[in-house]
Amino acid sequence: MIIVQQIVGTGLTDFVIDETTYSTQVGQGFSCNQFKYDGNDWNIVTPGQSGVVDLADYGIAFSGTPVLDDEFSVAQFYMENLWVFNAGKGVNCNKINENFADVQNQSNTNETAINNIASTALLKDGSNLTQSAINTFQQQTPNILSTAGTISLTDNTANFLTLTGNGTISLPAVASDQYSHTITLVVEGGSYSLGLGTVKHLYNPIVIDTTKTYNVMYIYNKIDNSWYYSLTQ
Repeated sequence: MIIVQQIVGTGLTDFVIDETTYSTQVGQGFSCNQFKYDGNDWNIVTPGQSGVVDLADYGIAFSGTPVLDDEFSVAQFYMENLWVFNAGKGVNCNKINENFADVQNQSNTNETAINNIASTALLKDGSNLTQSAINTFQQQTPNILSTAGTISLTDNTANFLTLTGNGTISLPAVASDQYSHTITLVVEGGSYSLGLGTVKHLYNPIVIDTTKTYNVMYIYNKIDNSWYYSLTQ
């Protein structure tokens, strides 16, 4: 089957194409060519092709007188290369795809990738979070402090303190939330005194020798919204 249409200009009509001659010139199978008039000659202007042509060599004839820049296109394809489906006849997937049997046995790499993601991705509720991952998240780098005066500690941190003079701990304000808030502080023993801040003391009968290293744990109590401390050595 050959279809021809003028795409620039309107003066050309009654196109006639000898399919055998045209196919001999351009080859059988699907093709689409464009022909343009330069005022004297017809030129083939299909991408990848150019030059003056004799339309008779292509079996092309028409009525009308061409003018500068008139252009028409010719599309060729063969019905035997097409599959035509009629209503009520059904659709044979093997006919749609001649390689259907091969395709049917191919693995779907996208499906495999999606399944891999589904089995390895972290669920939003954290239900598949492994203990090793939790341990990694819980790792923290301690703050090494060597100072005196007002010493501000950050929420949920581990701290090691060497006093260079008398000091006082300042604890952070805590937002109203459902999370735990704990600060640990290891103080190197020495001759300087350390004020533990405006906090309440959890009961602990241990007597602390501040000339030796001791530990302070600050815990935020959600019941009365206050920091508490506990001393160990």
